[in-house]
Amino acid sequence: TPLDVWLWVLSRLSVEIDSLPAQYDEFEVATWINEFNRLSSTRNFTLHDRSGMQFARAVSQWCMINIESRTVADMSSLEDAYRAAMVACPSPCGKPAKIGAIDPQNHITRPVVYSDLDFNRHVNTLRYIEMIFNALPIERIERNEGMRIDINFIAEGRWGQTLDIGHATEGNRTNFEIKADDGRTLCRARVEWRKFFFMSTENKYQKSIDCLNDAIGKEIATSLQYMYFHVHLEDAGYKYLASYFRKVSIEEMRHIEEFSERIMFLEGDVDMNPAFETRRITDIADMLRFAIKVEQNTIDTYNAAAKTTAEINDTVTHHIFQQVTQCEEQHLDNFRIELQNITDYGKNYLALQSIGHSKEIAKK
Repeated sequence: TPLDVWLWVLSRLSVEIDSLPAQYDEFEVATWINEFNRLSSTRNFTLHDRSGMQFARAVSQWCMINIESRTVADMSSLEDAYRAAMVACPSPCGKPAKIGAIDPQNHITRPVVYSDLDFNRHVNTLRYIEMIFNALPIERIERNEGMRIDINFIAEGRWGQTLDIGHATEGNRTNFEIKADDGRTLCRARVEWRKFFFMSTENKYQKSIDCLNDAIGKEIATSLQYMYFHVHLEDAGYKYLASYFRKVSIEEMRHIEEFSERIMFLEGDVDMNPAFETRRITDIADMLRFAIKVEQNTIDTYNAAAKTTAEINDTVTHHIFQQVTQCEEQHLDNFRIELQNITDYGKNYLALQSIGHSKEIAKK
């Protein structure tokens, strides 16, 4: 099939925003691909302000369609080409949720006009987001509270159609369903107003609390991931590596406790949500590569947090991040050594661990 008949299409999107930047604020966007399968590709985004503090994050899921047949492509043949572009770094927030049909409380209608269209003569993705926020009370938006947005793009809107934007609000959550005049659902979305890490705008140590909560999310996810590695390695008889992953997992738990105690002292609240989902990685070299990526990302984050907390004269939190960073650097160094051993000695290195485990069992 000629390449010019294939088109990337945004299928789902989730966005978490802690607070909106002000006009003329400078910020940095980081993006990476970390998943690719035969039906979809996942691209992630984070936004950081000038101090390095992350204030927004997103996960987008894309598929490829044949613009002539309107069918979804099987992308298995492209996996090798895209493997080099993938980054072994977890998504920064939860993946987009699947949103079901709603029973709207209110409706707004509007025609699709020329300025709504993209180059393919379909309604532009951003237009759906504008429609959603135009249906919300301006007072709600101007509070500048944390929010999460989940969007499912289902079908194309076209020029000349009249769209119905139905929405229903329950508590801090508003669900949307946008339909064309022929009854087809084009888009479903959910906006949930949350206080992610910004628990109180009056707390002078709020930046420290934000850094600590971000760290807790990383430590919880990392601890769970390493325990997953531990049980698989233990089952395979690789006792040394299994024991080391268990040891590091427990150390990460202690970091969670230390960070949490500091947050409580600063009169904040603890966010006990993992920063990423546990990956089902069973190849030993891939386990170590992923652990190295996670530790390096954590070290970079904690160095930035140490700098931020120093700038607001929170010397205790600054010192905590310095100490924990030293511990994470030790983990990183050990994971690098183990990966190098496997690279240098291959199966012989792993076989020695397995033989040692068998000898211990035989003694019992």
